[in-house]
Amino acid sequence: MRGMEAGQSLHGDLAQCNKLKNKKMGLRIIFREAVGTIQVIQIVAIGKRDKEKIYKMAEERLS
Repeated sequence: MRGMEAGQSLHGDLAQCNKLKNKKMGLRIIFREAVGTIQVIQIVAIGKRDKEKIYKMAEERLS
C-alpha cells in the first residue's frame, strides 16, 4: 500500500486524514499525507476509540 491509499477516509475536521484500525487491540492510527514532493505520512494520533477520544485528540493536534 502507498500513502493515502491505506485505510479509510475520515470526514469533518479530520477530512484530510485516514485511519487504520486494529480491531483485536481496539487501536486506531490516524494519519495524513505531509506536504512535499517525497511521499511522507504523518502519524497524527494512535489510541483506542474509547468515547471518540482518539478523534478529538487528533483534531486538537491538527488545530
